[in-house]
Amino acid sequence: MRRSVGLALVMIVIVLIAVFVVDTEENIHAVAVRSWNLSDTGPSFVPELHDPILAVAGLSDRPSFGFAFSGGGTRSASATLGQLRALTALGWMRKARHISANSGGSWVTVPYTYLPMSLSEARFLGSYIPPHALTDDNLQPANIDELAFSTAIHGAGTIEELFEVGRGDEAYSDIVASIFLEPFGLHDNEKFFTFHRGALEASLTDNPTLRADNFQLVERADRPYLVITGVMLGQQMSEDPREYFPVEMTPLYTGIRNRVEFEKDDQVVVVGGGYVESFGYDSYEPERRLDNGRWSVQLTGSLLRGDKPIGDRYRFTLSDVIGTSSAAPLGTLSRNYIPNFLFPEFRHWSVDRDAIAAAPERVRREADEFQHGDGADMDNLSVTSLIARKTENIIAFVNTSTPFREPPTGCENVTDEYLTDDLISLFRPIDRLVHNVMFAEGDAGLRQICESFRQKKRAGEPLVHCQAYDVRKNDWYRVEPYRANVCWVYLDRVNNWMDSLAPGAGDLVADILDREGSFDNFPHYSTFAEHGVGLIDLDRERVVALSNLAAWTVLESADYIADSLESAALPVARNE
Repeated sequence: MRRSVGLALVMIVIVLIAVFVVDTEENIHAVAVRSWNLSDTGPSFVPELHDPILAVAGLSDRPSFGFAFSGGGTRSASATLGQLRALTALGWMRKARHISANSGGSWVTVPYTYLPMSLSEARFLGSYIPPHALTDDNLQPANIDELAFSTAIHGAGTIEELFEVGRGDEAYSDIVASIFLEPFGLHDNEKFFTFHRGALEASLTDNPTLRADNFQLVERADRPYLVITGVMLGQQMSEDPREYFPVEMTPLYTGIRNRVEFEKDDQVVVVGGGYVESFGYDSYEPERRLDNGRWSVQLTGSLLRGDKPIGDRYRFTLSDVIGTSSAAPLGTLSRNYIPNFLFPEFRHWSVDRDAIAAAPERVRREADEFQHGDGADMDNLSVTSLIARKTENIIAFVNTSTPFREPPTGCENVTDEYLTDDLISLFRPIDRLVHNVMFAEGDAGLRQICESFRQKKRAGEPLVHCQAYDVRKNDWYRVEPYRANVCWVYLDRVNNWMDSLAPGAGDLVADILDREGSFDNFPHYSTFAEHGVGLIDLDRERVVALSNLAAWTVLESADYIADSLESAALPVARNE
């Protein structure tokens, strides 16, 4: 009996030592973080432009100009790759203040933004191939460049990987990160992330236990500021759009702009209201305000709180960002009341701490763990983040699976049978997308887009339409009224591009022309499982063709876009 008790005591001591070693391995279970309450700063405040310490040098000197890359799995990733290729060639990337992206768009824009200086940007983006030069040899090249992003797309994983034992709600994020971040040295679940060296030094000053090598850093000074969109679900399972909240994940901060109260488990839960530094996201409610105005928080997974097993990671990483933004199945599970075991969950606390502290007891004080998923459940086009920043000139890439179809009775009543509902929802409420209306033009604005696309479709031209809009007040996204110039670039099988293909260039080129084989639904591939059991895989020839069609569309439309966004002062090669 005594021997058993002695062995038990020894085991307890060993476990306590192990817990102590794991929990203090780098002594990073608590951090001091900044937060921003937009009720105090004003809704137009964003730290990258306005914070006296963290503002990005030179960013406010750039034109009020940004790009929005939509979601859409590897279809969107392939198109986004080609669009980045063209924008870089035109010199437009270094002119922009912001990149906003969702889902498949985030798979490309995150590694593009954080691409190490030791790796070639040209290799990452790949070379542009004009339509007349496409052949079977470059659609299926013999030599594969492992540092080309296109290689990551067509080497993606399978559905079976999701169900590996022990990965839980980190499974999906880990898979997409191993595909889209690891080839470029960016898949490190032990590292936080930030934007510039000044922000890193400020974080280290506030947190003596942190080191520079605890962070991923943007190494290229010409990068626009990155905003990745997602959603947070207020309830574990819900089909109520009032319980889906838009999340912005950025290098400096993460959060929900709008402050919302709702009922959960017989309590009032408050979420949002502003931002917290990204390395402090997924943390418990603040313990205290420090002398320097920062909040002291424990990170989720701290063994001191006892809610995670030994070894669970508890850092909000780039893997979490792209996993959240592209977790499209989560919304479907929630709306059908199916529990989630595979997709991201993080702790969230409202930055409005003073109001919560003074609130009645029924208001929950503690941070709660919420499911986080694909921004497509709110704004798949990722345009709203740019509008919230009052971006005056926007190029919105609509990399949709819905081809534009000319309504047989004209453009008086545009529905999602003819135009993607993601675009329609910015002009009028549609189905579950009830919070997205941004433009005062309403149905008249949709008619103008439809008429423009109809004319260009008949002429065999790219579907690009530019127009000035009156942005209306939108409390759900905390948007204030202003005037915005927007160019919609709609993914399409453009006849002028098709007519430029060389008919004798090979069997694959012939398949593109004849809509056969891998190109039967080109370029509007499915978001998931287009390639059989591949979860997000897309054949090499499809990636090459789609990315170059997308690049050609931008280059072909460059004059029109530059003229329409005059105040952005975009350089472009003109034929006078």
